[in-house]
Amino acid sequence: LYDRALAHDPLSILSGTQDLALERSVVALAEAIRASSDSRDSMAVALGPELPLTQRVARAWIFAATPPEIPAAELALATPLDRHATGLLAFLLGGVELATAAWSTRPIDAEPDALADGALGELYLIQERPDLAYPRFLSALRAAPSSAFLCSELADCAVRQDDLAVAEELLDRAAGLRPVDTYETAARVRADLCRARGELSEARRLYDEQYQAHSGPRLLRHYASLLEELGEQPLAVEIRLRSVRGHPEVALYRAELLAAAEAWWHRLTSEERWRLVRGS
Repeated sequence: LYDRALAHDPLSILSGTQDLALERSVVALAEAIRASSDSRDSMAVALGPELPLTQRVARAWIFAATPPEIPAAELALATPLDRHATGLLAFLLGGVELATAAWSTRPIDAEPDALADGALGELYLIQERPDLAYPRFLSALRAAPSSAFLCSELADCAVRQDDLAVAEELLDRAAGLRPVDTYETAARVRADLCRARGELSEARRLYDEQYQAHSGPRLLRHYASLLEELGEQPLAVEIRLRSVRGHPEVALYRAELLAAAEAWWHRLTSEERWRLVRGS
């Protein structure tokens, strides 16, 4: 996609083309680091002297497989371009804290950036901060008003902040946008909205439809939580186990699985426990 976009300005005359070229280089570098490619060192150097912080982060990942500790003062001294590239590299390599720190220095009233604002919104949602995610998704949607995914994510924030009327409007808007969000985020948020309104049977139906086709972490967590509320502990434990298997590195998912399994076990009678242990 980057190559196709850049083909329209092969001499990189336009500033937007230069930004795309940088992002393409950072994405390629992240892929090389993940694959332990022999070219990763030269690709890091090729970023150029104007991105010293990004190069430092890349070298740390290459040699230690972890992001370095970057003091806030050092981030503040980096150029906006260097912080943007650092945030993108950290985001692609799973460095949630560093990506959040690098991108959050960007003023919310700056020129909207669909990539940085949208990704930062995702990071805030992972950290259960819909209040911080909402303005970032709003900014991203200004930059990419036809994005059904961003519109649905903004609706997700609205549901979490109990602004249900706004969430409904955003979901209706997302339904008419193209291209369609292949992750069907709007369908999951619609289920969240039904649950927030107390329409638990409809929420369960919508979650179950999504569960048959997708395994996104938010879908699994929200569906399992509803099932626990409805007293369907065995299926809730099964779904939380799927979350852990899909994302074993996330401590929160492991803790939620343990809590759900213990709650289910304590609700069983002695006979039910015995049958379960025997596998009958």
